[in-house]
Amino acid sequence: MADKNVVYRGAEAVLYKKDGVLVKDRIRKGYRIQQLDRKIRKQRTRHEDSLMERARRAGVDVPRIFSSSDTSIEMEFIEGRKVKDAFNGAGNRERGRISGLIGQALGRLHEANIVHGDFTTSNMILKGGKLYVIDMGLGKYSEKVEDKSCLLYTSPSPRDLSTSRMPSSA
Repeated sequence: MADKNVVYRGAEAVLYKKDGVLVKDRIRKGYRIQQLDRKIRKQRTRHEDSLMERARRAGVDVPRIFSSSDTSIEMEFIEGRKVKDAFNGAGNRERGRISGLIGQALGRLHEANIVHGDFTTSNMILKGGKLYVIDMGLGKYSEKVEDKSCLLYTSPSPRDLSTSRMPSSA
């Protein structure tokens, strides 16, 4: 893998493009016992592959998986814009449209009992009017409502802050 092809380098994996395909390689952790490290990387890779396929079947747009091995996944490279970046330059109408896509994706994930684990605007890509959910490496299956709860953070405007009141206790 040449460094020029690296798309992202994270704590758990290196993502790079190879022949137009995105490869996610889970990296070895030197502080772990080698056999344990291999087992953990293998489990996480298989689990993420499974979550993405289940999400696709539930109607969530995710990158197509072409192949996977013990510690890597080869998938479709989505050439688009991160939602995080799209929100910054968007007006209220466009933000509302994108927010609707986010809600639909999250609803479909939860209907399929998939908990993303890191459902942030950095893990969503817009392309051709669709919202793609990426990086399910921290995800899991769960039927528990508590597991499906997400923190939604909205940044209030200064005007909202100046007029907000704390509810009184009954």
